[in-house]
Amino acid sequence: MTMIKRSTLILLLILACLGFLATSYYLFPTASVPNSYILNLRVKKLLVYLLVALISSFTTVSFQAVTGNRFLTPSVLGLESFYVLMQSLFLAIFWRWSQGVAPRSMTEFLIVMSLQCAFFLSLLPMIKKLLSKGIRLILLICMTLG
Repeated sequence: MTMIKRSTLILLLILACLGFLATSYYLFPTASVPNSYILNLRVKKLLVYLLVALISSFTTVSFQAVTGNRFLTPSVLGLESFYVLMQSLFLAIFWRWSQGVAPRSMTEFLIVMSLQCAFFLSLLPMIKKLLSKGIRLILLICMTLG
């Protein structure tokens, strides 16, 4: 097992302290303690931020490991842009037929995610053909469309 360098350990400790300070400032921006309702909302948002940061770091490392490219991220592949496109299409179609009634957030999320999965499953035969030509062609197409 490799040992972590002392300078890397010090840098990680400094980043952890800065993260703790940023978190505490987010939860308590003023000298007075906010009421429980506001604190509850901020804690929920903070947990979601941490979850998104953790998941995006795993996806970035996974993409980089599979392709052998240190600069490849899900954002470069255009996955975030695709999610925004699907979300925009869903809302444009939904508002036309709903007479202004807002959709429930979980229902909206599940519908958009199922549309994305159906789209990617429909592209699966084309992706298999492109994989035979190499992953660089798929990356070039994704980066162009993104």
